Amino acid sequence: MIKEVYDDIINLTLSIKSSIKKERNLLINNNLSINIVASNVQKIITEFKQYLEEYSCLKNNPIIDILNKYNDDLLHIINEDNKDNVLIILDNITDSLLDKVQENIIVKDDILSLTLIVKNEAFYIKEWIEFHRMIGVTHFYIYDNESSDDLYKKLSSYISQGIVTYTYWPTKGVYSTRLEAQLAAYNDSLYKYKYDTKYMGFIDVDEFIVPVNRKNIIEVIDDIFYRYENCGGIGINWRVYGSSYNEKKIDGLVVENYKYRAYDNYDLNKHIKTICNPRVTIAFNIEPHSAIYREPFYCVSENGKRIESCFFKNSTCNKIRINHYYIKSREDCIEKCRRKNGKHINEEYIQEFFTRIDKDCNKVYDPIMEKYIDELKKRCDLI
Repeated sequence: MIKEVYDDIINLTLSIKSSIKKERNLLINNNLSINIVASNVQKIITEFKQYLEEYSCLKNNPIIDILNKYNDDLLHIINEDNKDNVLIILDNITDSLLDKVQENIIVKDDILSLTLIVKNEAFYIKEWIEFHRMIGVTHFYIYDNESSDDLYKKLSSYISQGIVTYTYWPTKGVYSTRLEAQLAAYNDSLYKYKYDTKYMGFIDVDEFIVPVNRKNIIEVIDDIFYRYENCGGIGINWRVYGSSYNEKKIDGLVVENYKYRAYDNYDLNKHIKTICNPRVTIAFNIEPHSAIYREPFYCVSENGKRIESCFFKNSTCNKIRINHYYIKSREDCIEKCRRKNGKHINEEYIQEFFTRIDKDCNKVYDPIMEKYIDELKKRCDLI
């Protein structure tokens, strides 16, 4: 849980302690009966529990069982005519409540986390994680959509270090389409982890968030959220890359092997992906590019322009962009199409798709990623 939310819960806990002490004093002064005081304190604790469960996403936290135990203790003496027993229980609650909250609710310092749903991309996952760690991402929520390429094994060290939260997320027998599974995964991450990270991004494994003029992406994101009061999310435009004339799948870094991209005004570059404040974001509803926000918040461009859909045509990408390595080599593209559409996809269609995209996406040589390559190679054990 991020500190600002944790602090709100601590302040609420102190307020609840104060309310219970007031009830205790009313009992001591004989202003209220044992039954009424016990019932009032039960109500206070129940409302606190509901707040933690529903609004702070702590349904499975041990603090919920502790609050239930407090209420059980009160229930057992609610009809007793023994004021001393009731006072002992009330004192136990007020003496222990703050300590129990502090013991069981863990403060995290995650500023930017990324949510990813992925299938059979173990070959590329380490580069994707390490690059984003280099630019300031601190945590990854990875949903495994029925991978069969040892993805979990590839992620195991990150999972054990607490860098990756892994969730197996099948489509078969649960969702009718992969898109439906993707939207459900995004919304699951939003709901479960919205209090664990300041910002949350939603991108694919072939997409790399790039701070254009700074080393750290957090500085860019903080600046945009600070400048635009009603910013609920930032819509980041694509810069789509082609094959860089590679026919076969090649070893090494994606960001080193593919340096040619489309012109800025290329039609697919109007697509955005989202980094949001998850506490003001309601859901991803129809498509995975843009979210729905609660009023008065909305999505903005890097220059503060309101974005109403998954497209933004007036992108400058002077501050932040997403390098989308859409097809990579011809061989990669064929594998990707088969993963998405099954083994029986028309081969002629795949070749036509690759040629159509590639002819427009090798127009500009772009060295923007060169500054990351040496360090990224070290991190990926390629040196």
